[in-house]
Amino acid sequence: MYGQPPYDHEAVTAAFGRVSDGYVAPAESTHDGAERLWCRLAAQGRIVSRHHDGGRGSTQVWCTLIEHPSLPAGEVFATFGMGQGPLGVYRCTPEDARLTLTHPGCFNL
Repeated sequence: MYGQPPYDHEAVTAAFGRVSDGYVAPAESTHDGAERLWCRLAAQGRIVSRHHDGGRGSTQVWCTLIEHPSLPAGEVFATFGMGQGPLGVYRCTPEDARLTLTHPGCFNL
């Protein structure tokens, strides 16, 4: 696409792997448990940015980056969600989170 940098499949796949490896499991493996986790992290931290994959409607994948006092500089908690599904929380770098939104499997996060 004109005006966009070339797609680097290897870099995108590596970022997706690092984000996936940073999964933070909620205390309860339920929709409510996932909601409590991201709400707590957002309340204790600071939302710094929001991004999406460019999709439309219920298939759009979006990501919110949260700086948190428990994390070192350069890391965030990234929440990924699609439609009305639960949010997944991942510890990663902001760059990896944004790059992961270009991966064709980002809807799985």
